[in-house]
Amino acid sequence: MLGVTQIVNRTDGECFDETDEALFEAVAIFYGLGINNTIMYNEQKKITAMQSVALEVLSYHTSTSPQEAMVLAATTLPDQVRNVNLKELLFDNFSLNSMEMLAAGVEFFGQLGLVTKFNIDTQTTDVGNKISDLEKLALLVGCFCHDLDHRGTNNAFHVKTQSPLALLYGTSATMEQHHFNHAVMILNSEGHNIFSSMSAADYSAVMNLLKEAILATDLLLHFKAYKNFGPLVAEKKLDETQPNHMHMLRSCLMTACDISACTKAWEIQCKVAEQIASEFWAQGDKEKQELKVQPAAQMDRERMHDLPKLQKQWLEGICLPLYTTLANLSDGFQPMLAGIEDNYKKWGELAETNSYEFSLVNGHAATPNASPTDLFAEQNQRSLLT
Repeated sequence: MLGVTQIVNRTDGECFDETDEALFEAVAIFYGLGINNTIMYNEQKKITAMQSVALEVLSYHTSTSPQEAMVLAATTLPDQVRNVNLKELLFDNFSLNSMEMLAAGVEFFGQLGLVTKFNIDTQTTDVGNKISDLEKLALLVGCFCHDLDHRGTNNAFHVKTQSPLALLYGTSATMEQHHFNHAVMILNSEGHNIFSSMSAADYSAVMNLLKEAILATDLLLHFKAYKNFGPLVAEKKLDETQPNHMHMLRSCLMTACDISACTKAWEIQCKVAEQIASEFWAQGDKEKQELKVQPAAQMDRERMHDLPKLQKQWLEGICLPLYTTLANLSDGFQPMLAGIEDNYKKWGELAETNSYEFSLVNGHAATPNASPTDLFAEQNQRSLLT
């Protein structure tokens, strides 16, 4: 914008001097700043309005209508699921449809007594004795919310590509911070705050615990927590009165829940392993195409035949140490540890014989008895078709 100001004649008939010129220049600058501030204010109003619209859209897609709540309330679990305690390893979530999965989630709150304890509007092992009901509530909600709005790529990818999420949250626990903020947004939506009946002190505490729980699912943060937690349990020095000890316990419990598929029956373990592998391969494809780099082995679709070996390494490096420690803390973890040991043995046998048959590739049923090379070609064909 070009602004023009003009002064004509002094009232006393004298010529304009340097003082007049300096005064006029100052007034002109003041006028210019005023106009500029008005423009900036109007632009800021537009940006604020755009942000409000974006939040409304997000809120719409993360809110539950009364009709949906009624359908969920009327949903009953199948007999084969209802007759199995949801806290037992026999529970198989793959046997449920979407609404039954939600109903099972609500049932978790009921079985733990949290609905009554915290007056939640609804229109474990003996380690549970070491943590309070408030902690149990935060951990359970954290389990449900720890991967909200996951983009199918890990933190390292967001940092490498300087994605908007990385620019917003930084390089530490990038996605986990986003998951927590997404959970907060849902809780702040009208009719969705299950913590609304709490006192101010309990509300503040549970939100801090919820953030801690979700951030704990970042494996880099897990390594830091487990480094001290493992020796504490091994030396029987875990002190429930020490806040930092309880922080490590809660963090390791969250990681154990996050990776719990490794404890399940072999058929479930394979399904989950292939689904995660498909997600990793999709990220590896993006790294090759967008970053022009060779992805890590677990991300490289051309090395899908290495899945048994990589799974064995995963169980050996992460799962077995953590669950061994938890089993030393509570006998209730022994069946889970036994499940990991059984899966570890089977993955090891497949790694030696290189005889694993894939059933899924990026969520699609694969050609029966297909080789990794055939599966790779099949996936490329699907990519072309879609």
